[in-house]
Order: sequence, then structure tokens, then C-alpha cells
Amino acid sequence: MQDDSFGEINLDYDAVTLDAKMPAERFFELIRSDLGSLLVQLETNISYSNWLCLRN
Repeated sequence: MQDDSFGEINLDYDAVTLDAKMPAERFFELIRSDLGSLLVQLETNISYSNWLCLRN
């Protein structure tokens, strides 16, 4: 089974192992990118909620 994000995942009856082919820097860059997106969405939702409160 191939996972584009983390490389190859080998499944067997005894254990699940992860063969990470991605450099650590890229891995953390992706995490920072995802967290940044979440913060932008959260900020947008808060702004929208404030706008709704002010409107009412």
C-alpha cells in the first residue's frame, strides 16, 4: 500500500511499520502549513461570528 505523504506502509500480522521517505524538514513544513490554514479558518470564523453579533 502506498501513502503519498509518508512513503510506504508495510502491513503484516505482527506489526505495522512505517518506512518514512520524507525528510523531517518537509514533514514539519507540512504540519506548519496545515496549522497555518487552520488558524486562518479559525480567525475567519471568529471574525464572521463577531460580525453576526454586531449585526444583531
